[in-house]
Amino acid sequence: RGKELWPDVLLLDLRLKDETGEEVYDAIQRKFGKAPPTVVISASQEGATRASRLPGVRFLAKPYTVDQLLGSLEHAILGKGVISKTA
Repeated sequence: RGKELWPDVLLLDLRLKDETGEEVYDAIQRKFGKAPPTVVISASQEGATRASRLPGVRFLAKPYTVDQLLGSLEHAILGKGVISKTA
């Protein structure tokens, strides 16, 4: 107890059932003041533009291979660390 549990990486689709990926990301930022390294995925043509509005995220277009997904997740984990709201 007392140790903060925090994910190494967040994989987030922009299109979700009840809210957008941006809304989920913003809620995490508001609640914790930071977000884990994040890879945003989307099949929409405007996905890269939408993802670029989220600080420090990486974008991966659908369809993608397992190797591309693993590479993006690894790069996010090793390359960014935690993205602070105030950074």
